[in-house]
Amino acid sequence: MRAVYCKAFGPPDVLEIRDIPLPEPKPEEVRVRIFAAGAIAGDCELRRGEVKPLLWIPLRLMFGVLRPRIILGQEFSGIVDAVGPGINDYAVGDPVFAVTGMKQSAYADYICMPAKNVTRKPEMLPHEEAAALGVGGLNALCFLRHGGAAGDMAAGKRILLNGAGGNIGTMAIQLARADGVTVDAVDSADKLDLMRDLGAESTFDYRVDHPFDTKDRYDAIIDIYGNLSFPGVQHALKPGGVMVLGNPPGVAMFRGKRVGRDGRSVLPALAGEAEEDLAYLVRRVTERALTPVIDRSFALDDVVAAHEYIETGAKKGCVVLTVSDG
Repeated sequence: MRAVYCKAFGPPDVLEIRDIPLPEPKPEEVRVRIFAAGAIAGDCELRRGEVKPLLWIPLRLMFGVLRPRIILGQEFSGIVDAVGPGINDYAVGDPVFAVTGMKQSAYADYICMPAKNVTRKPEMLPHEEAAALGVGGLNALCFLRHGGAAGDMAAGKRILLNGAGGNIGTMAIQLARADGVTVDAVDSADKLDLMRDLGAESTFDYRVDHPFDTKDRYDAIIDIYGNLSFPGVQHALKPGGVMVLGNPPGVAMFRGKRVGRDGRSVLPALAGEAEEDLAYLVRRVTERALTPVIDRSFALDDVVAAHEYIETGAKKGCVVLTVSDG
């Protein structure tokens, strides 16, 4: 089978397609024939070897100190191709999607995963969209919850999403609107129409607009892009409001929650891969409240071009690698 390896840490052309043996499922595992895999900015960061200082040692020990030992890819969609001993919940031919986490390995024709870590694909969702649902959706849901902008108590709140035109942001707009939250969104000018179409009430071009000049406007500011400072924007929060660091540096994770003036706070957030959160995303999809936005699809053999495109910063929503016809 084909798999995408990093032959070194560096630019996109360090990626190469290799032929490797087909994996066999172990007890409690399923083997999935991958039809599509999400390609995300985090894959590019790992390929470059650029990780946060506090994570540098464990990640380099896991994936390689001087040279990587990794098949990239954190999310996929496909069909169950084989089942290991002890599997009763899935059968060959079942459509599934999953987030692989630190296992990576989704840039490939096949993958073996614990059955407990895969989720049945919503019937109305094509494989390309299902492949892009997990990472962006889980992060969006996590950030909104940290900002109090998801769930029963979210209706009527107003939030600002910084970096709202990418994978996580386009999911966050939809999930927030589904819970009755008013959304203002910041990104580049070419993404403003998309963000409005998804439900953002006000949109701002970060190059020319100044949405943070306002005072006491937002219940939460969610910094997906990761370029804001709490002292510089906390005045735009209502008293008691929260700034969520969606791409927190290691120092911020170490410091945890900090409280400023009038109870305004800053809070780092990292998403997990809880089964119930994936089930929540599936429910929102079936309710037609959430649809992954696919910007471009690339064949697996064109993975270098996919990474080059992601790194231009022009991506709207998600980029997907088509691995097999489904």
